[in-house]
Amino acid sequence: MQLWALSFAKSGVLSTDSVADQIYMRIIIGSIIAISFVSGVFGFFVDKSDMRILVPTLFASRALCGVGFYFIDDPSTWYSYILCITTIVVSMLQYVAIEALFLRGIKSHIRGTMQGLSLFFGAIGATSFALFAGKLFDQVGPWAPFMLMSGADSAILIFTLIWIAMGLLKKTD
Repeated sequence: MQLWALSFAKSGVLSTDSVADQIYMRIIIGSIIAISFVSGVFGFFVDKSDMRILVPTLFASRALCGVGFYFIDDPSTWYSYILCITTIVVSMLQYVAIEALFLRGIKSHIRGTMQGLSLFFGAIGATSFALFAGKLFDQVGPWAPFMLMSGADSAILIFTLIWIAMGLLKKTD
């Protein structure tokens, strides 16, 4: 997101890199404030929710956020701030929901092992995404990594909806 903001200084939309850095810092501060208000309530909500509805909703929400970056012409607008903060908050909510879903189905005696494997493969995925998204950023445009995120979330959304339709994803308590 910081490179995305800086790209507007390079293109002349923003006057300096310093202005882009200030925008990025406001986005991060806004995200931290929003997450601090939302995370505890959401954690409680996750325990009470039907994951067959919650998980697809979160993936659809972040996919829409990713598409929104294509339409941003100036990162200093109010809708740009809302989009950036919403993307970060929904990403955190996705993580919490997926971890809760993942841990619900695992027997307690292997939960730590599975959590470790999950984090290991998550780190590989995040690194791969960063490398590929960086190439897209350089070769396609600053909005391209967000479209990649949107495409990945859409693919997972479709996969999840198929699982739900086939009855493979059951309601968990």
